[in-house]
Amino acid sequence: MQQKKIALINDITGFGRCSVAVMAPVVSAMKIQAVAVPTAILSTHTQFPEYYFDDYTTHMRDDIDTYKKLDMSFDGIATGFLGSEEQVDIVVDFIKTFKKKGVFTLVDPVMGDYGKLYKTYTPALCNKMKDLVHYADILTPNLTELCSLMDRDYRDGDFSEAELEAMCQQLSFQGPEHIVVTGIHHSEKQIMNFVYSRGETPKTIMVDRIGGDRSGTGDVISAVIAGMYLNGHGFSSSGLSKEEIERMKAEAERNAEADKRERERVDKMNEADSMIFQTETFLNENGDKLGSDKANVEAAVQQLKDAHKSGDVTAIDNAINNLNQVMQAASAKMYQQAGPQPGAGQGAGFGGQQTNQQDPKTDDNIQDADFEEVK
Repeated sequence: MQQKKIALINDITGFGRCSVAVMAPVVSAMKIQAVAVPTAILSTHTQFPEYYFDDYTTHMRDDIDTYKKLDMSFDGIATGFLGSEEQVDIVVDFIKTFKKKGVFTLVDPVMGDYGKLYKTYTPALCNKMKDLVHYADILTPNLTELCSLMDRDYRDGDFSEAELEAMCQQLSFQGPEHIVVTGIHHSEKQIMNFVYSRGETPKTIMVDRIGGDRSGTGDVISAVIAGMYLNGHGFSSSGLSKEEIERMKAEAERNAEADKRERERVDKMNEADSMIFQTETFLNENGDKLGSDKANVEAAVQQLKDAHKSGDVTAIDNAINNLNQVMQAASAKMYQQAGPQPGAGQGAGFGGQQTNQQDPKTDDNIQDADFEEVK
């Protein structure tokens, strides 16, 4: 039997666990071949303070022309982030070319979140996304995107299930048979997903909120839905028996402590990475001002690097504390030698900034251990 193939039309992000980087492993685990059609290449996702973005619009046409010449076929098509009206037109052409009988299309209209559209989404691009809905068999918007597609006010996300059903029903008349409204805030501890299938009673699926918001969750949800649907499972069914679900819940409970330790380890590794980078940047710019203390700082950095390499959380924590102390001592001496500097108040550390030993990560919202939807 020939292996099933699904085209993943989305961006590819190097670091950050999102887009094709998380979709491809999910569908591959379901024994489906993932065929990437990149819309853009990013070094990290856009919630990081620094990232490199390479638009792949022209390359999309080249990729698609290759698949046309090879007379390739697909069993499913899944679309994600699209950055321009031209890219939407390219995707429509791809669907018209490769969507044969029995091929389904899943459209994830990545447009915004928390009641606001992303800055790239102009009114013209929003209208283009509405056109793309006509080609979808499955649509996976979040609540912000659903409101945008329906020209409804977000209203702080306060919608009844009856209102959600009415909006989904109206939207389904434009094309999609199935709509999953993902990541609806239900309470501080739970998130709701609203599942609508034309002609059936809607369902709500409640999931526990774990940690903060994380990029990539929507991509994972889309990949799971697409893969399970392609493998013949009912749309609102996981395909698992009650016994299997109970077994998986029990396994999750058994592994809860190990998962917690792994999250702590990942957070501590990220903290060490950031501190090493910041300290080495400072040494490159100000090392000549440290005198004999430069060697002490370099030794402390090396200690942290060694601890990071070992992966031992206790060793990393000790090395971080040691580097903090060494930096503070060297900083104080450097500023004493330089004399009072404008703007360098009491307690100033490297670069004249406060050394309060807070988490050195540049953005408290950046996490990379668990999943929850943010696009």
